[in-house]
Amino acid sequence: MKRNYGVNSRLLLIITITGVLFILVMMALYLSERRSYNIVFDSSQKQLEQEVNALIKISNRTQGDVAWDYTYWDEFVSALKYNDKDWYQENISTIISSFHMDYVSVYDPTLNIIHEASSDDVKIRHFIPDSVFSEFVKSPEISFYIATSEGIFEINGASVHPSNDPTHEATKPSGYLFVAKLWNNRFIEELSNLSGTTISLLEPDNTPAKQDKFMVSTSVNLNGWNGKPIRSIMFTREHEGLKLFKQSSSRMILLLLASIIVSWLLIRFSLIRWVVRPLNLIKSIIATEDLMHVGELRKVPGEFKQIAEIFGLHLRQKEELIAAKEKAEESERLKSSFLTNISHEIRTPMNGIMGFAGLLKEPDLTGEQQQKYIKIIEESGTRMINIINDLVNISKIESGLLDLNITQFNLNELLDYIYAYFKPEVERKGIQLLLDKKLPTNEVTIKSDREKVYSIVTNLVKNASKFTNDGFIKFGFDKVDNELTFFVHDTGIGISSEKQKVIFNRFIQADTSLSKDYEGAGLGLTITKAYVEALGGKIWVKSEPDFGSSFYFTIPCESMPKCEPQTNNPTNKKSGLKSSSMLKVLIAEDDNSSDILLTQFLNEIDADILHARNGKEAIEIFKQNPDIDIILMDIKMPKMDGLEATKEIRSFNEDVIIIAQTAYALSNDREMVITAGCNDHISKPIIKKELFSILSKYAKLAN
Repeated sequence: MKRNYGVNSRLLLIITITGVLFILVMMALYLSERRSYNIVFDSSQKQLEQEVNALIKISNRTQGDVAWDYTYWDEFVSALKYNDKDWYQENISTIISSFHMDYVSVYDPTLNIIHEASSDDVKIRHFIPDSVFSEFVKSPEISFYIATSEGIFEINGASVHPSNDPTHEATKPSGYLFVAKLWNNRFIEELSNLSGTTISLLEPDNTPAKQDKFMVSTSVNLNGWNGKPIRSIMFTREHEGLKLFKQSSSRMILLLLASIIVSWLLIRFSLIRWVVRPLNLIKSIIATEDLMHVGELRKVPGEFKQIAEIFGLHLRQKEELIAAKEKAEESERLKSSFLTNISHEIRTPMNGIMGFAGLLKEPDLTGEQQQKYIKIIEESGTRMINIINDLVNISKIESGLLDLNITQFNLNELLDYIYAYFKPEVERKGIQLLLDKKLPTNEVTIKSDREKVYSIVTNLVKNASKFTNDGFIKFGFDKVDNELTFFVHDTGIGISSEKQKVIFNRFIQADTSLSKDYEGAGLGLTITKAYVEALGGKIWVKSEPDFGSSFYFTIPCESMPKCEPQTNNPTNKKSGLKSSSMLKVLIAEDDNSSDILLTQFLNEIDADILHARNGKEAIEIFKQNPDIDIILMDIKMPKMDGLEATKEIRSFNEDVIIIAQTAYALSNDREMVITAGCNDHISKPIIKKELFSILSKYAKLAN
C-alpha cells in the first residue's frame, strides 16, 4: 500500500536532500579549486616569462635594426674617410631624437672615437670599452649591456660598410657605429606598464627576496659584451587566481552555513505559505466573495489552485448574471426613453404638417397666411427628414455597415456652401456666423469622404445654432502636415464637465433637462463621433456652463497638387445646352403623388413630359421615343427596378441623361446609381430648387 506523506514530511525530505547535495557540491568545488591552483600558477608563470622575453627582444631588435641599417651606407663611408663632422651632426646625431635613443658614437677604423652625441639625460662620454672591438672579428653586429655611473646602457654596435655590402662581410670595416639606450627609471617604468609587472634590478649574485604567495615572477640576466651578467632584472606580477581560490574557499564555508539556516527558514515559510495562508484565503473568499482573494489563492500550487478555479468560476458566473440583469434593465430604460423621445420628435413635425395642411383648406385665408403655413409645413418636413436620416445613420453605424467614399474635393468650397446654407437661419436668431479658413482655396483640395466631412461640420454647426441665443458662431479649420483640425466655437449655454463625458453617447439628450427646451433625438453627436473615427480622426469638446462651447475634430487627409478651385457655374456651359422648352423628359415613377409633384415642377419650365409606372414600361417608352432628353428614374419600382432599367437602356443608348431619384438617402446611394449608369442623383423628398439645380447642368431652364 502506497504511503501518503504529509506536507511536513515532504518538506523535511526536500531539505535533507538539499543539504546532502550542498555538501557534495562543496567538496567537488574544493577539489576542483585545488587542482586549478597548480594549473593557474604554472600557466601564469610561463605566460609571464614569454611576455617578458618578447618585450625585451622587441626592444633590443628595434635598437639593433637602427645600428644595422645605418652602417651599410656610402655616404657614411665617405664621411669617415674625410671626417665630415657636419654630416655626423646631421645624420648620426639625429638618431637620438628620431628613434628615442640616448647615446650614439662613431669610431674610425683605428678605433679612435671621432663623433659622439647623447640625450639631455646622459652626461657620460667615451664609455665603450676598447676590448669590445675584438667582438667585431666574430660578427659585424654586437649587442651587450654595460653598467656606468649613470646607469645601465643597452648597446648595439655594427661595423660600417658601403651600400653594396648589406651583409657587412664583403668589405673591410670603414668604421664603427654604436647606439645606446639608458635603462633609467623612466624606461623601466615604461617596461613595467607594458608588462603589467613590478620591475627591480638585482646584482648578479643577489638572491631574490621571498615573494608573497600570491605573486609570480621571472628574471632575465643582462649580459655584458663578454657574455657575463652585469645585472639581473626581475618582473613580478600579483597572482589573482590564488586570491580567488582563498576567497572561494571561504565563501563555500559561509555558503554551507547559510544553506543550513535557509533550509530551516524554508520549512517554516513553506508551512505558512502552502498550508496556513491558503486556508485563511478560503475562509475570506467564503465570507466576502472577493475575486482578489481568489487570484491570490490561484497562485498557490496543488489542490488549492483547483479550489481557486472553482471559486473563480462561481463568482464570475454570479457577476455575469448581475451584469446581464443590469444591462437588460438599462437597455429597457434606454429603449423606453428613446421611444418616448423619438415619438415626440416625430409627432411634433407631423403635427405641424397635418395641422397646417388642414388649415390651408380654409377658403378665406390671405396670401400671407398661406405662405406662412406652407413655410411651417416645409420646416416640419425638413425636421422629419433629419430624424429619419439620423435613425438610418445610427442603424448603419451599429450594424458595422458604415462605408467610406474617398473622393477629391475642395474643402473651402464645401465650407463656403455650409456657411451660405446656415447664414440666413443663424442671422434670423440675431447671431453672427463667422467662417475662418486658414488656407487659400487653391491649397485645400484634399482626398477624403466629402459627405462624411459635410455631415460632421453640419451637425456641429447645427448643434451650435440650437444652443446659442446670442453672440456668435465661428467655424473653420487649420492644416498641419497631413492632418486637418476643425473647430466650431459658440457663445451658447455651454456644457458642464459631467455632461462632457457622455454627450457623444446615444440618446444622452433624453436624460438631460435640455430635452425639454431643445429638439433632437440625441443622435447627432454620436453619428458625428462615429464619422470622425471612421475617417481616422478624433473629436473632443471644451466648454463651461454659460460661457459657450468649442468642438474640435481632426481627420487625416491626402493633399492634392495646388489647383484653381473648381466651379460649377452652369452659365459657362449653357451655350451648348438645349432650352427647357424643347426638352422631352420621361418620369419613371410608380408613386402617384411623386409623379404629380415632378410633373408640376417640370411644367414650370415648359418641358414635354412622358410617364412610366415601372422599369419595363420606361424602357418601352424610351425605345418608342428615342428623342427623350432626360429620364427621371425612380430606383424602387415594381416589375423592374430603376437600376436594372438603367443598365438595360445603357446597353443600347449611352447619350440620354438619366437622373436617379430614391428615398433610400444612404451615403453610398450616389455611388451605386452612378455605377449602374446614371448621370446624376437626387434624394427624396425632392425639393424644386435642388431639382432645377441638377437639371441646369444639362439644359437651359426657362423662367
